[in-house]
Amino acid sequence: MKNFCLFLIVLGFFSCNKFSREINSEGKVFDVSFNKEVNSVIVELSSIADSISYVQLELTEDNLIGEISDVEFVNNTFYILDQLQQVVFIFDRDGKYINKIAKRGQGPEEYVMLSAFDINPFDGSIHILDSYRKRMIVYSKQGAMLKTFSVKDFVRDITVFPNGSYLFYTPDYNLGNYRRGLWRVDSKGKFLEQLISIDDSFRFGSLLPKYFCRIKEDLVGLPGGEDFDNIYRVTEKSIEIPFRLDVDIQIPADLLKNNDFDWEDFAGRIYDKVNYAETDSYFMITVNNLKTLRIVFYDKNNSKGCYLKDLSNDIDHFTGGRFVGASYNKWIFTAPYFSKDRKEDDSIVVNETNPVLQIFHMKR
Repeated sequence: MKNFCLFLIVLGFFSCNKFSREINSEGKVFDVSFNKEVNSVIVELSSIADSISYVQLELTEDNLIGEISDVEFVNNTFYILDQLQQVVFIFDRDGKYINKIAKRGQGPEEYVMLSAFDINPFDGSIHILDSYRKRMIVYSKQGAMLKTFSVKDFVRDITVFPNGSYLFYTPDYNLGNYRRGLWRVDSKGKFLEQLISIDDSFRFGSLLPKYFCRIKEDLVGLPGGEDFDNIYRVTEKSIEIPFRLDVDIQIPADLLKNNDFDWEDFAGRIYDKVNYAETDSYFMITVNNLKTLRIVFYDKNNSKGCYLKDLSNDIDHFTGGRFVGASYNKWIFTAPYFSKDRKEDDSIVVNETNPVLQIFHMKR
């Protein structure tokens, strides 16, 4: 679901300045319409990014990546989740292979299902949620198990703060006695406080591989479930709503308590939110009603927003990346395989190798 391609088309930047309206002095509502034609623009990449860099991930005899599901860049280190292999690969900033966490099994230091992961920016420890055994396992970068604790509720995504506390999130609406919404737990998994509640009237929350986006070491963003459409920013001690989406689709009442339905039957009647990315200066999210995409893009510095049609890579004109993650002020894509030394005619050279990461270094 994380597809976001780049094309070489150059048009004006932010032609629709009335795209958003004020919530209050600090927040905005973005009107997202599927029932009428909208104006979308193509943004020149140089207007929002300082530069692009490419990182060839080193290939060794035991680190072939099957598919990049998520990427975290913390303390000059890439942590890459391969959901197919249930492995977290670790590379330095230049792509040199460091290690991998590949401990799938039934043992006390192993996980059965790597459902979600995050990196503590304080010490680089790797926090893995095993939803099958309902527990959290924490490893060092070297692969040693540091601790483990049980997780009593059903959790979709996690994030860990520098002080060791966690945020747990699930948008599910039919969990029986399990906790729902967003809540905070301490470093041992003890419940601290409920931040977002989901009651029995909540009808629909799409299931995605990733919800949280780390904006700073102690600040993460979260797009709320489709019945709420708030965009939250959360720290170790606070939560705020800087943005909200006002989508002109009412979730059908017949989805209430119904987990077993064919998505195609509801095309155009439901929607989900993917490709959420936020930095100090920019906010982006894609809303999909299974027929049409609306990409919401907002420049915080200039208080201007628009529907984004595409990004025009006017920096190095290399196109075709797939969005795989956002971390701090970097947007990360996978680039098509190519050699570091391109041919004179700039054609792509296909290699049998690990993927190349394409890094957009966003303006601050």
